[in-house]
Amino acid sequence: MDYFWISLNVIILIITGITTSFTDIKKGKIMNKHIISVILFVFTANIIYFRDISRVIPIIFNMSFSLFMGFMIWLGNLWTAGDAKLFVAYSSLLSGLLMSSSFFTIPVLIMINTVTPIFFFYLFLIMKKTTRNEKIEVLMDVFKPKNVITISLFIFSFTWIVKLLSSYASFISNYFVTITLLFLILYLITNVLKTDILKVSLAIGISRIFLDFSNIFTISFAKDFIFILLGFLLLRFFVLKLGAKVFSSEVKVDELEKGMLILDRIRKEGEKYVKESAVDLSLVGMLRKKQKKYLIENSPVGLNKKEIEYIRRLKMEGKLDFDSLSVHQTLPFAPLLFLGVFITAVIRENIFIYLFNLIFT
Repeated sequence: MDYFWISLNVIILIITGITTSFTDIKKGKIMNKHIISVILFVFTANIIYFRDISRVIPIIFNMSFSLFMGFMIWLGNLWTAGDAKLFVAYSSLLSGLLMSSSFFTIPVLIMINTVTPIFFFYLFLIMKKTTRNEKIEVLMDVFKPKNVITISLFIFSFTWIVKLLSSYASFISNYFVTITLLFLILYLITNVLKTDILKVSLAIGISRIFLDFSNIFTISFAKDFIFILLGFLLLRFFVLKLGAKVFSSEVKVDELEKGMLILDRIRKEGEKYVKESAVDLSLVGMLRKKQKKYLIENSPVGLNKKEIEYIRRLKMEGKLDFDSLSVHQTLPFAPLLFLGVFITAVIRENIFIYLFNLIFT
């Protein structure tokens, strides 16, 4: 084990984490100079220290895959361009440190180990801050027959795709990662590709019946399908809807500020502009929203000055059918990504596998 090389990379990781977290918290942005510095260090240090240019090949592959992941997530409005670039820089740094044999393991591990702690922390707060009646109300909405049927079709179709992917990547084999990937697939198809998810699911589902017939009518398939379906419904819709109640607040139109993330969408209805929640509990509802034209598109960077002025002008003209908007309370993502990268650097594997081995072996 080369302790000098490990120490050097860890120092760079900590410096990058601290500086990017500071600028993200204080200025709301991630500086390009920090990104470029990390990438330059990765390539020059690996070539000079090891005197082997072949070491950069897996780094380039991991960077390319992380760039693709980051770009797709950015297209889906789930994070800013700065977050995506920082993700690429971290992927290159850990690729040089861990030197994984798989060309796309590092970016996926970083994402899993970043999202997981955040999710369980938010889940704890959501369950603590919501009432029993609120939980029951949302739960009843989630398990409406129409919603369960449409989600079942999506799960049946795309778990087959995830299963095929798992043959190339062992870290996809656990339930939580599968559900996370299904959530990402749903978001990308509906928000980025803007395609009818029900038609796509139906086409894939019919193909699966013919091509994967031997696996469908088994107890193992039924067990996995029910577990993933329940997990997806609870995580994607139940937690999301409750989270909207906990991590949001009503803000008067006159008090809107630049960078605020609104959970409402504004559309014209007759002579007035009305608002409706961006959080929907069904695939059909999500599709209907995609077919509507909205005044402002939800963005991870939040409202800009021009959008705020336009909303206020509509209010002055008496064209708004509301006085306030639901605003999402967020945290800077750079510190959270730093935590996920640090966890990955320490445990060097999927956090679920690490915890399972730690507890049960």
